[in-house]
Amino acid sequence: LRPMKRIIRQTHGMTLLDLLVTMSIISVLVAMSLGTIVQVREAAEGAACMGRLGNLGLSFVYYAQENEGRMPRTIGGNWLVDLNAYGLLPDSDYLLCPADPDPLSRPPHDTSFAGNCWLHKAVLAAVDRPSKRMILGDMGNDIHGLSVYCARCAENFGVDGFRHVGQRANFLFADGHTNTVAISEVGDRLW
Repeated sequence: LRPMKRIIRQTHGMTLLDLLVTMSIISVLVAMSLGTIVQVREAAEGAACMGRLGNLGLSFVYYAQENEGRMPRTIGGNWLVDLNAYGLLPDSDYLLCPADPDPLSRPPHDTSFAGNCWLHKAVLAAVDRPSKRMILGDMGNDIHGLSVYCARCAENFGVDGFRHVGQRANFLFADGHTNTVAISEVGDRLW
């Protein structure tokens, strides 16, 4: 019989090159996922904003039911006063768009949303083409310090108001639906 030879393997730890390759692979994967994380966050903010507009839309409908079909005053943020008088304002967080970069700079009404002054105290059932007429929109710039959409062109909204992906803003329409609208679509569709 022959004696068995012992096979001894010598193990080496990770070399510096192995460590560098591993670190570079991890950093590439992290860099690739960061773009996706930002997109997911922006999409979530947009969805939360539309949900908040939808809740405010229900408040507008309840208000109209109690006031002979008339909507609240939409000039100068008075819709907040009108809805609050009936206890129809949801939690104050619902008055701010999550994508609003500076929500505390919204005087005098502390909201990211503005009303369409063309529908000021309008009868909800009499609104022409309600699926095309916005009641509220999320905006970045107040016009003359008032939370109101009075102009018929996008220049008066300011590009900052279209803070969602692709220069888009969220709107609540008179028929109760919410939608994201590009800056180029504002003039014809909303008035």
